[in-house]
Amino acid sequence: MREIKFRAIGLDKKWYFGDLRHNGSSMRIEWETTDWNAHPPLGTIIKHGVNVKKETVGQYTGLKDKNGKEIYEGDVVKGQWWACGKSHRHIGVVTYVMNAFKVRGAKQYIGIDDELNSSYEVIGNIYDNPELLNQ
Repeated sequence: MREIKFRAIGLDKKWYFGDLRHNGSSMRIEWETTDWNAHPPLGTIIKHGVNVKKETVGQYTGLKDKNGKEIYEGDVVKGQWWACGKSHRHIGVVTYVMNAFKVRGAKQYIGIDDELNSSYEVIGNIYDNPELLNQ
């Protein structure tokens, strides 16, 4: 079963990872940590949460790239796609399209969509590295 989690940029401009909560007009990323010093050996669970910028929310795809890095919506990836028995370089943005995560072509690859798979490599994301889309 695929792990469901999200990432987003907080109002402090840092990335946060965890569960997504929608509180009316705002969105939050929430996560838990355990304080093992509070009540050993059981520890105490501490809940954390931070408001995030709605437009930066991306869901974990359930896949890791060829280097073992988790792939999220909004990541820019590079890899290969195949056509007519030949492999072609492909750079694109991970997008949720038609009930699946796809690599939607960027730069000179606009118009080319490919199924996301673990042979791709994350090279950045559209928020921290927008220049990857315009070269």
